[in-house]
Amino acid sequence: MEQFPGLSSQMNPSVATESQMQLANVFAGRWDERKKWGFHILDSWRLFFDTGRAIGQITGDFKLEDVVKNDLVDEANAFDAAKVEADEDGFALSDDYKKVDVEAIAKAI
Repeated sequence: MEQFPGLSSQMNPSVATESQMQLANVFAGRWDERKKWGFHILDSWRLFFDTGRAIGQITGDFKLEDVVKNDLVDEANAFDAAKVEADEDGFALSDDYKKVDVEAIAKAI
């Protein structure tokens, strides 16, 4: 929100934090099966598309394997984890975000 001040008219630090925590839960979901960032579990996507078709949100016909791919997962996971951790450690959280009760949000979501 500091980089894009217009967002502050739509949310506050607590709401923004909750939103990011929700996204993190989705991205890290079923990690025991996925093991790498960006890996797609085909059965989950099949259920998603089948449900979309069943309720009329998806009308096109396509093969799951044509739209859900894991081809670039290894390349995407070849990032410098130590640099990411160093960047995290060096980040200065603003006072507004230091006040956010992350534990309360975690219990609610």
